[in-house]
Amino acid sequence: MKDNTTIKAFLEQIGAKKFNEAEMYIENNLKLYMPWMCDENSKMSEVISFVRRKDNERKMGVMTLMLFPSSGKLGFGNYDSKGRSKGRVIDRDTLKKIYVRENELRLSNEVQEMMDRCVLSNMDEYANLVETIQRKVLKEFGYEEEDDLEVFRESLGKFTDDEEISSIPYYSKYNRANVGNLKVGDDMVDVKLTSIENPSLQTSLTSFYKEQIEKRNLKKDCPFVVIAGSIT
Repeated sequence: MKDNTTIKAFLEQIGAKKFNEAEMYIENNLKLYMPWMCDENSKMSEVISFVRRKDNERKMGVMTLMLFPSSGKLGFGNYDSKGRSKGRVIDRDTLKKIYVRENELRLSNEVQEMMDRCVLSNMDEYANLVETIQRKVLKEFGYEEEDDLEVFRESLGKFTDDEEISSIPYYSKYNRANVGNLKVGDDMVDVKLTSIENPSLQTSLTSFYKEQIEKRNLKKDCPFVVIAGSIT
């Protein structure tokens, strides 16, 4: 199959009228399906890239959005398209303009309301919304190929030492997340805790632990598990 083969042409080749009439798989037994943004004139290469990307996102599981591919990250590391960007890089001046335009769209009242609804109901829809925004911006700057999204999401990793570039996208500018230096066996780090119900009420992790031991009549050396997240 050629890179520019359309979905319509491919279906004609295999004798199918609709995408869901055929069982089609690629490597690792990944089943192909019609992406939400494609039509019959879209390229089959777009379908394959989309399915691969969504599979990678599923494997990542639930993850803070600051560490997601749409934020130029893959976990704590920079996003890596595994060669799909084919070594291409968006030039610095154009990239700055793309980030500024992306900020404009993402911070609009309409998009912010849509993001809020997605976060509360369906994270897959959130990922699709962000992808729609990024593709719209890329198209405005002449980047319309499926894999151009991969090139864009790798861009922050190409300019890691460029403070101006990293200060433009909001998801990069305010991202303080890092892998840290804690190791198994290290002593617990004592931190301040603030009550959600009463922000003026503060304690520490150690104090909270001791209070719970006494309150629940537990052994002094019982395990203490901290499950933390973000409420922003």
